[in-house]
Amino acid sequence: MRESRRNAAQQGRAARGPRARWALAATGAALVVLVPGAVAAVADTGGGRTDGGRAAGARRPPGHGTKLPAPPQMRALDFMLGSYKCMDTPPGGGEQIENYITTKRDIGGHYLDSAMVTPDLVVGRRVFGWNPVDRRFMSEYHDDWGVQGNSYSEGWKNGHLIFTGTVKLVKKPSPTGNAEGVEVNVKDDMVILSRNHYTNTQTTSVPGGISVQHFYDCRK
Repeated sequence: MRESRRNAAQQGRAARGPRARWALAATGAALVVLVPGAVAAVADTGGGRTDGGRAAGARRPPGHGTKLPAPPQMRALDFMLGSYKCMDTPPGGGEQIENYITTKRDIGGHYLDSAMVTPDLVVGRRVFGWNPVDRRFMSEYHDDWGVQGNSYSEGWKNGHLIFTGTVKLVKKPSPTGNAEGVEVNVKDDMVILSRNHYTNTQTTSVPGGISVQHFYDCRK
């Protein structure tokens, strides 16, 4: 994925104009749309009111929802918090690509929200959370190319945090909202080296086809 983006950036530099973006895009995970009303209806199996007995039209002030604590499992992802510069070493070596990731807690720590930027190439967003029903971590990704995907992790094992899933890649972004793409398998293998230093070995595979691996060295 990143190799094709590198080629796009290099072509743009040679032309001394806006950098072309002719690549398969980044890893991560797709958007999930929740419908609170539907959730409340399902939860109200006893047939009672779901508004806590409040009169019609009465509403709680913003920010006064249930103070449910974040899942304790989320502490396992604290190493991501803060601002990191991640150097991407593409397959076969060559010039490294700079990536910037800033991660903060969201919704009271129930999720981590990562803003991801590859200068002059792509801006993305990745959200991490804990699924209490499936008892595993989830990851959602989307970016300004239109790339979307999702991945999951069973948690830390032998010093590795591995997310696996699928991503719908966009070959060439278009302002028309229509583009060609391909669905690929993705694997992130994260390892903590110190308090402010971790790595991610990312593998992207076309089902029944080629496999490409990138190595990200991330430091605060």
